[in-house]
Amino acid sequence: MEFFYKNVFKIQKLIRRLEGELYQPRTAEEDYPLERARKKTTTFWVLYFIFSDGLVTKWLIISCIYTIMLVPAWPVVDHTAPYGVFLMVLGYQFVAMFLNASFNISWDSLVAALLALTNAHLHRLQIQLMKVGHPQLRGSSDDKRLATVETIPDQKNSKDDVYNELLRCIVFHQEITGFLRDVLKLFSGPMLLQLYCSVFILCITEFRLLTDVNTTTETIRALTYLICLIIQVVQYCYFGNEVNYMSQKVHQATAFMNYPAMDIRTRKLLIAFQQL
Repeated sequence: MEFFYKNVFKIQKLIRRLEGELYQPRTAEEDYPLERARKKTTTFWVLYFIFSDGLVTKWLIISCIYTIMLVPAWPVVDHTAPYGVFLMVLGYQFVAMFLNASFNISWDSLVAALLALTNAHLHRLQIQLMKVGHPQLRGSSDDKRLATVETIPDQKNSKDDVYNELLRCIVFHQEITGFLRDVLKLFSGPMLLQLYCSVFILCITEFRLLTDVNTTTETIRALTYLICLIIQVVQYCYFGNEVNYMSQKVHQATAFMNYPAMDIRTRKLLIAFQQL
């Protein structure tokens, strides 16, 4: 939480960066990866919310029914204390745990969303690369939502158009990789620490579920907590792997360009891009 508030302006800058012209889709085909990224991140967020804040709420209900503390290690106050004092301390514990769980949801979902959007824009770049040199596959030329590289004066033939298409894609590729580099530079340390802690607690929870859980209530509590931890770890792994996979497909997309329509200058630019 302290890291988040110290770097809130950097995080806001990253998010505002996604509102730039380069990140605006030009065609309906390019809208699809962004829409899919929104659906995936929303699905993970809803599941995470249900199994995190929902789990804490369920613990509160069980504590009220069986008159037990949410956190047993609390001095003086226990089931023998006056019921009003017990409820007051129980409410304090619930609010603290609920806010902590909510912050974890927000933090993990933010990083996952940034990775998902990076993957979506890499997918957009793949679509654009596959259309280089194929005028019949382009979207409407009147759509200027994406910043374009200016054409070379007095050289507006088809070969120059192919060169400018490729150059525009390279500029977009450099912007996306720069954005991803900034995201990883800012979040990689806390993400690594979070993964270490989550995996360690995940192993302890699995061990306890197999050896130390005897009743149905304890089994449900441990299993729900286990699912919550799995969702937390899986969303990092899933979206990170998607970015890695799509970055490889971006370079593979250069094989679909209209290579014979390129002049020597454009071919050299393509070879330089393929070696990045």
